[in-house]
Amino acid sequence: MTTASFAALADPRYVNITTYRKNGTTVRTPVWICLENDKAYLWTSLDSFKAKRLQNNPACELTPCNANGKKEFGPTVQGTARLLPAADFAAKRALFRKKYGWQGYLFEVINASRRTPQCYFEILPM
Repeated sequence: MTTASFAALADPRYVNITTYRKNGTTVRTPVWICLENDKAYLWTSLDSFKAKRLQNNPACELTPCNANGKKEFGPTVQGTARLLPAADFAAKRALFRKKYGWQGYLFEVINASRRTPQCYFEILPM
């Protein structure tokens, strides 16, 4: 089932994001997302494969899931992603800290120690 709103994705801690390889093959990855004004925000490393796939093809699908992404529940929402400019990062980081608390902070510390550039994607429902 596809809906045009991210409302059903507000509470789950994990969401499978389905992205597309250049050959059209789908890839599902469990991620954290935050919602604001019916837009979803994804936080990841800029050099991650999901970030590269979203930059090549912004079409994606979001489905609530468990932490390992094996069990999906709830509606699937189709969306379009765009990479946010660095000026928006602080506001989006605050959203993730609010929703994920100490786990989000720990994830930030781990990523900072790796010195990998981070990025945020804004996903609009289709």
